[in-house]
Amino acid sequence: MSKYGEVVDVYVPQKRSRSGKRFGFVRFRGVRDLQRLLYDVNRVHVETGVIRASVAQMRTKGPSTAAKENQQSIYRIPDNTRPHPTGSYANVAQAYGEYYYQPAHGKDQNYDGSTYHQQPNHPESENNEEDSPGDQENEDPEAPQLTIPTLLDNLFSDGLLSFGHYHNTCPNAESIINRKVTEWFKKDKTLAASLMRLHFHDCAVNGCDGSILLNHEGSERTAEASKTLRGFEVIDDIKAEIEKSCPGAVSCADILTAASRDATVLLGGPYWAVPYGRKDGKVSNDKDADLVPKGIEDITSLIEFYQSMGLNVLDLVVLSGAHTIGRAACGSVQYRLYNFKGTGKPDPSLDEKYLNFLTRKCRWASDYVDLDATTPRTFDAEYYKNLQKNMGLLPTDQLLQSDPRTSPIVATLAAAPSVFYHQFGVSMAKLGNILVPAIQDAGEIRTNCNAVNSKY
Repeated sequence: MSKYGEVVDVYVPQKRSRSGKRFGFVRFRGVRDLQRLLYDVNRVHVETGVIRASVAQMRTKGPSTAAKENQQSIYRIPDNTRPHPTGSYANVAQAYGEYYYQPAHGKDQNYDGSTYHQQPNHPESENNEEDSPGDQENEDPEAPQLTIPTLLDNLFSDGLLSFGHYHNTCPNAESIINRKVTEWFKKDKTLAASLMRLHFHDCAVNGCDGSILLNHEGSERTAEASKTLRGFEVIDDIKAEIEKSCPGAVSCADILTAASRDATVLLGGPYWAVPYGRKDGKVSNDKDADLVPKGIEDITSLIEFYQSMGLNVLDLVVLSGAHTIGRAACGSVQYRLYNFKGTGKPDPSLDEKYLNFLTRKCRWASDYVDLDATTPRTFDAEYYKNLQKNMGLLPTDQLLQSDPRTSPIVATLAAAPSVFYHQFGVSMAKLGNILVPAIQDAGEIRTNCNAVNSKY
């Protein structure tokens, strides 16, 4: 037993990745043990992922490949990620109650490339023992109590979802979804962001039940707020392929959830395990869809909307980071350029150079402009750095920087991209579980994602 719980294996590859990083992988016997703040040799930010693999497989095949072939939970720690020296992490944790880690103070340690067993905190200096985050006796009593939100904490909804849901009925469902999403991505890379947005709009209206896919008069899909949604043809293609192998087995809601995850990975974002078992809803109302935020709300309205979905302020800021990729119609932002709040002048919060850029790009309402002006094709944390420079495209983007309830989180994510990378997977896992229990009894497995089964 370690001071954090029972550790099964710790593996650190000798070779570094192409980016120059080297990662450690730690497997705990129990997930809750990790929440006592795993800190291995370098005691840095812990990136928790439900990456499933055995240490032996990781050595022979590499962590990414092995993750898809085994049922063990592995946790990844980047060995050269250092906490930002400000107090922002602690401040955010104190304010919102669920953040990542306590800022480290101990000396750096070096990995030696070996496989360790049972004890993750080896060999350490006396200094390390003294300021161990898991050492309750030596903790600063004034320090905020931080917890690590993990993917596994947010993956299951009242026992209704499971990783093995399609193990017998459609064992190749995930591989079909991944293959099809990849095929479409190669044809049109912009579809990846569209799938992520489609998933959000589905879950934001009465839960993740595939109701956004229903195509009939007065459905969510026909609402004003849904007119710019794309990616329906991708889901239809996946569903048709799965029906050939496993007729009547896999729900459209599960397909959309997994497709959104795979799209995120293709863009360079995090991988998170998706549990399955969602049912498809039978009700879809355009009036409900028009309640989804349009990018013009105030922060209080956004917070209340997210809370209605069972999400919090941290999720709001992190999921807004999906705007690191994708585009918006110029018609949705032109008023900021010419007649902000009826003043006949531009929005004063816009950076002057960015304002000039937007006026050149958005001559027509039908034009499109990138949500992230600096790295629009890369999944990264530049979105938050842009907000700090007053370069948020949507009004709601920029308000995240100016509102005191959200600005500390923006500062933290801008300073520590790995924190954003980790938490995006956690928040997306939470998003995918919205109102699952409420849907199950009244739901079905649609034959066609566009219509309820009674139509056939």
